[in-house]
Amino acid sequence: ARKAGIVITPRHVFQHQSVAALAAAATPLTVPGSQEDIAAGTVIATPIIRWLFERGDSFKRFSQSTLLQVPPGMEEQHLATALQALIDHHDALRLRLDPTSDASGWSLHIPPVGAVDARACFLRIDVTGMDDIARHACIAKASREAIGRFDLEAGRLLQAVWFDAGIGEPGRFFLAIHHLVVDGVSWRILVPDLEAAWQAAHTGTPAQLGPRSTSFRNWSQQLLTEASKPARMAELPLWQSIVDAPDALL
Repeated sequence: ARKAGIVITPRHVFQHQSVAALAAAATPLTVPGSQEDIAAGTVIATPIIRWLFERGDSFKRFSQSTLLQVPPGMEEQHLATALQALIDHHDALRLRLDPTSDASGWSLHIPPVGAVDARACFLRIDVTGMDDIARHACIAKASREAIGRFDLEAGRLLQAVWFDAGIGEPGRFFLAIHHLVVDGVSWRILVPDLEAAWQAAHTGTPAQLGPRSTSFRNWSQQLLTEASKPARMAELPLWQSIVDAPDALL
């Protein structure tokens, strides 16, 4: 609906349980223009990120991954181009951690488009002719090694491995991204965008990915602003009372 320029909220779905009623309740999408959204620059750590930092160095390999089936006979350059388009389009995928002397030990920074080279995050492995056991073992080993190549201080929070099975059968594409910048919902956006970027590279046309929304940098700034408002601060006693009370039984 948003891609079509229409706003339908989750509340609408429950209140208006037919297509006609939803259409009547829908409103045109408007993009606020009062605040310029600059995606690159210093990022304020959100509460969950600060919590993650408190876990110590163990968070450096904390990631999510997916294994995709890809068509046979793909070209490495097309995959690399698609991956570059994904990194350039989704600014959070370029997030970099800089060591600091404060309590968290880290600051967050998103460099401009083009600062992260997809080739440094991408590997091709030939699995042509391997039987299932050998191929599964190869994928498992290479996937573990890929996560081990994360370099948060260099801005490499993403690693991809193409298991090329040749022109006769589909290959596999392993994509791992650090949990700082990806969650379960993210894959519903990233995988279709990756596919669209590959299709564009395959046909020699510019990639047309989904429209940009609020950047992660802008969102984290708005979160801090909202949390500091008197109305939010006034809620503190309520949340403290909930935390201090015994856990309710199911």
